[in-house]
Amino acid sequence: MTDHAGRAGAAVTFDDREHDAQFLLIFDANTGGLLAHEMLTLTPVRLSAYQMILDTSWTDRVG
Repeated sequence: MTDHAGRAGAAVTFDDREHDAQFLLIFDANTGGLLAHEMLTLTPVRLSAYQMILDTSWTDRVG
């Protein structure tokens, strides 16, 4: 699957019938990093939220 930026990844979905929603997570297949998160409303089916993580970094210093 590809995210909206065109990056390929592995997708996992979860249907939350109690809240009439479906969640989609797209992970980078090489690093396991989260690329995108999507939430769909099932009735009617529509995209409710979409988030892409375009860049991440880390530090070993405070501040």
